[in-house]
Amino acid sequence: MAKAANGTEQMGGGVRVDGETIEVWPKGKSKNYMERTMEDERNSTATIRNGTKRCTACGRELPLTSFYNVKKGRDGKHSRCGSCEQRRLKDYRRDHPGANAIYLLRYRLKLQGKPKGTPLITLSEWNDLCAKHDNRCAACGIQGTLQIDHIIPGGPSTVDNIQPLCSSCNQSKGQREKPSFYE
Repeated sequence: MAKAANGTEQMGGGVRVDGETIEVWPKGKSKNYMERTMEDERNSTATIRNGTKRCTACGRELPLTSFYNVKKGRDGKHSRCGSCEQRRLKDYRRDHPGANAIYLLRYRLKLQGKPKGTPLITLSEWNDLCAKHDNRCAACGIQGTLQIDHIIPGGPSTVDNIQPLCSSCNQSKGQREKPSFYE
């Protein structure tokens, strides 16, 4: 253990056991750094106290069951309560209608084991394609929520092989190619 210039104990990162107390701090950080960090956590609005946690969006103190679990969270819980997070997601989906279609396309490609560099339609290309069809289904012309459809099933996910279809037409088309579907 070394003394830092300011007189605090400093280790090369790791664990110090002092009686029954175990302290852990990152490499190159002083004990004072960890004390300040722990104080910040005690004062944080996202800290768990007595089985409850304060939502960072609405500020209410709620039971832990009101928060979604997250792997990356400091305490294993989301910083916003379930109702605030659902409201945020609903607003995002309303403001970015094509983003969910692109997300689902990327997810399907991942499940199929396709490499990350696989050409993929972008959100702006999808929005342009929908605008080209006046935000209507390419098959029946109905206006509503559109889904990404591959003209040639299993083909590339590029603008040349994508068309906007309503859910009814997309399910009717299935795995058939475009010409046989429209006949």
